[in-house]
Amino acid sequence: MRQPCLLLAFLSIVFPFLILSCREDRSDNRDIVSLQKGEVILDHEDLILSWPPAFMKTVGRDSLLTYDEQTHRFTLFSLRHKKPVWSDSFELSGPDFIEQPILDAEVKGHELILLSPSFLMISDMNGAIKKRIAINDISGGYSKSLLRSFIARNKNKLIFPKLLRAAVSPADFSDTTSTIFLEYDLPSGIATDLPIPSPPETLIYNPESGFYNHLAQHNGLLLGDNLYYNFQFSSSIYRYNLTTQQSDVFQAKTRFTQNRRSPINRRHSPEELIRYQYSGAFFLPLLYDETSGYFIRLHSQFHKASDGTDVLHKYIMIFDKKFNCLAEIEVPHKVFEDIQVDQGTLYLWKLDQETEHGYELITYTIMGG
Repeated sequence: MRQPCLLLAFLSIVFPFLILSCREDRSDNRDIVSLQKGEVILDHEDLILSWPPAFMKTVGRDSLLTYDEQTHRFTLFSLRHKKPVWSDSFELSGPDFIEQPILDAEVKGHELILLSPSFLMISDMNGAIKKRIAINDISGGYSKSLLRSFIARNKNKLIFPKLLRAAVSPADFSDTTSTIFLEYDLPSGIATDLPIPSPPETLIYNPESGFYNHLAQHNGLLLGDNLYYNFQFSSSIYRYNLTTQQSDVFQAKTRFTQNRRSPINRRHSPEELIRYQYSGAFFLPLLYDETSGYFIRLHSQFHKASDGTDVLHKYIMIFDKKFNCLAEIEVPHKVFEDIQVDQGTLYLWKLDQETEHGYELITYTIMGG
């Protein structure tokens, strides 16, 4: 480990705790949670990796998967040892080609499950494609561009969130009765819609009230039989039980940003659509930390700086299983909004990298509870 890593490790020990409670009353014996700030460097060792990675995601336990579009290289880092444990370049042409960009990925045993705009691909760790499925075959011709992520339910089943056309364009009502998740069985190739409709707040049933464009994209998180999901324009978090088919909604309100951004009018100019991107809050996918038993979410909103420029301020919230807010802090705005969680620690990638042979990340370790 290089000397800067030792120094950063020392600083992380002496760094003061950052504690910000949410506005709810603490008299109900909720956990008191703090976040201890630090920094780490993921050493590239002898690998040549460009910045930033085109894709990054925690997979399994103590592992972080990245993909470099310049070298077509997947790399698996150990978050415990802060170094690569596996890396290989894949082909962009020929029988074992993969398609860029990589939208989502998962490691299952000795295989990679890869999602691109047109394909779902199953590959071994050496880049040999075992199975390639066209997205249109999964979605029934729904639209390849509207399946952007997946959740591995088990080794044979994947769950895909579906972004409805009516949420993106109020002029298209052809799918207002569609469900927003489908389950795909890998061995049989059978796709089944889960009976989860789009909630009224997406406005797909009331287009005259406006719409949220691509911010109506939702993400999913599966814990046991419970499927959790949220939308980028709202603080609300939904829970659907796959066995009982019972649904619940939690407000999960923040005190730093809007809790629901205003929709854009269906009759708008291109300039108004551009301004709309800077007009409200963004709520990122919900994450879960098995070590602490807490849910984590990052959200952001543009605020005017003193020089008149728009600066994206970013915040982290920690929730218990009833979605009571246990802590909420602002994090440095010069970090990517992608956040990874592993064994009680949150990882945020610095935008400005100063180390040539490593990735610099800010960490927040969950304390207390």
